[in-house]
Amino acid sequence: MSAALDLAGAAHTITADTTETYFTVTDSVGGGTLTIEAGAALEFDDTAGAGFLSTSLAFTLTVTGTSTAWATIKSANSYPDNRWTLPPTGVTGTTTRCQWRDYTGTFPTALILNNPSYILDAYIYATIEELTNLTGTTESDDVIMEILAHSTRRLNTRLSSAGITVSVAGDRTLQSICLDYAVAQLITRYKMDGTVVGSVNVDGFSNQPNLLDHIKYYNDRANEELAMYISTHLPSTYKRVWAQKMNAHG
Repeated sequence: MSAALDLAGAAHTITADTTETYFTVTDSVGGGTLTIEAGAALEFDDTAGAGFLSTSLAFTLTVTGTSTAWATIKSANSYPDNRWTLPPTGVTGTTTRCQWRDYTGTFPTALILNNPSYILDAYIYATIEELTNLTGTTESDDVIMEILAHSTRRLNTRLSSAGITVSVAGDRTLQSICLDYAVAQLITRYKMDGTVVGSVNVDGFSNQPNLLDHIKYYNDRANEELAMYISTHLPSTYKRVWAQKMNAHG
């Protein structure tokens, strides 16, 4: 866990084109100033409770991004499990060309936002470690993250079309579905890049693995689990309709 930044009534500047990472930012005394210059980034840990503390006394937040060098406030992780908390209501100041990424909370009414950019990445429902342990894959973390992100986007598309919003990561059912989609995508990658090819010879007999069957198995299992999840989590504004086929007689 990173350190906490306590302004303690003083001025602190994250200088141009640098990044500073903290667990929390607060002002225990009040009257302090936090300045984030063009191209600079303030990162928060991907940990519960990270972000600007609601118990902070009033301080000034100034961001001086430009059209060619935006400033950024974000999580230290892409696709974080824990979104950082926005500044509390007592914070004032002016932020120009700041990218607010993967946050939670409400923007202070006295904080002026000039040309802001708001980005909320989808939660990733499973981790690199979980997919690695499940499959034994030796792919790089970047490749595995792309597979998990793609699996999550597939999952979220279905959830969104059903009017279901997921506000936090960690749902164990969604984790299972995401991992099944990810295994299917991982096998697809192996098939496409030639990692798994041809037959395996054991005691003079050749065995040809049917990768398409494996891909279909994991996709079908994920789709079935997702359909059950959606059926039990539909919002009250959605209506369920049952249809029954009747056989005509006579």
